[in-house]
Amino acid sequence: MAVDELRESVRRDLDALSHMARRADDDTMREASVQVRRLVIDKTVDRLRKQSRIKGEVRVRAFDISSWNEPSVRSKVVTAMAGGAMIDDVGLIAGLLLNEGDRAVGEGVARDFPLSQYLSSTCMMIRMERPTGRRAVAQVFDLETVSRRDLIKYVANKLGGVHHDQSRNPQTERAYVLLDNAIASTSVPIPPLGDAAAGTMFGMRHAYWELLAVVQALVASRSVMSLVDLEPVPHPLDLVPSGPDAGRP
Repeated sequence: MAVDELRESVRRDLDALSHMARRADDDTMREASVQVRRLVIDKTVDRLRKQSRIKGEVRVRAFDISSWNEPSVRSKVVTAMAGGAMIDDVGLIAGLLLNEGDRAVGEGVARDFPLSQYLSSTCMMIRMERPTGRRAVAQVFDLETVSRRDLIKYVANKLGGVHHDQSRNPQTERAYVLLDNAIASTSVPIPPLGDAAAGTMFGMRHAYWELLAVVQALVASRSVMSLVDLEPVPHPLDLVPSGPDAGRP
């Protein structure tokens, strides 16, 4: 694909996502997964960067919840989601952690990820029972993780964004099995940004809420949007404390 044609394709997709980023519903996010997959899984953004002779990966600002996988925390986690979306002009805090007491805790640190690291980073943790293969006195649980790459491919390739596919290979598509469990939950308590004690209920399903955060992070990235001369869209994570190597992308 010639560079001008590629730039126009990326521009159309980012422009469409800029509008979809304001619509917080499951159907819109399923539709948005088509553009997101093309941009970052099929790598049209990275191909345009290279053909434009721009050095260094584009960067995306998002919540880093990797510290919740540390031994001191992981044993208490039931569900953790990175999130970080804005809905109806209200920033919703990311890093939603549901611990053993069913209490929602808004924590986490915003970080600027190179795009490849962003896609590999964890967006969701789910406690799942571990099959022991024998009769056990007590249940054994593992905290399993889902990457942002897995999330995008799940919505696009399994939930009907690009393809609808009900098959799941438990060996090679474990993340999709985990997301099937998450998608069954229709509402989660999300504390508003800056007020973690005030929980509200919002009716987006977990996986779609995470994808909304991905969409908003992409169109908020200055290095992504500047590839096609578009202005970045304001992002709620601008209000969140930054990690040690963070800075506006």
